[in-house]
Amino acid sequence: MLFSNAHTAPMFNRIGTELELGDPVVALCRLGQCYDPDPQATQAQPFAYVVGDRQPGEHETFAEGLHLFINPWAETPVEREALPGITYHELEGNLIASSHWGGLQPISSRTFIFDQEHAHDFARYFHLRYLGLVPPLPEKDKDGNDSAEGAPSA
Repeated sequence: MLFSNAHTAPMFNRIGTELELGDPVVALCRLGQCYDPDPQATQAQPFAYVVGDRQPGEHETFAEGLHLFINPWAETPVEREALPGITYHELEGNLIASSHWGGLQPISSRTFIFDQEHAHDFARYFHLRYLGLVPPLPEKDKDGNDSAEGAPSA
């Protein structure tokens, strides 16, 4: 059985953007949780990136998020080489063993679209902020001043 819950309109937007088919003033940021290959891992790990900033070998493909559950009783089994880069699940004894070829294996993700002046800069900040690599932007008061500057002193 072939399964995917990842092949959505946002995936087509991201792949199109990586192929330079999108509007150059619009920025996309993808963030979420992905499979952690550490055998001791008990939780997914966060990931985030600005679409188009990754190297060509790291670009998203339609194999990402595609799962094949192998039927051990199939009359004509699917050869693994038929669908390279996808995740395979097969019965081994009483357990289901999963294997994949590497790369990003998202469990869940969201795509944010920025369509404003300096969209790419904001998307880059947004992805770093999600990963906890930069501090939050200062909040503004009703007059547009940094709240720390406008706060009364004790």
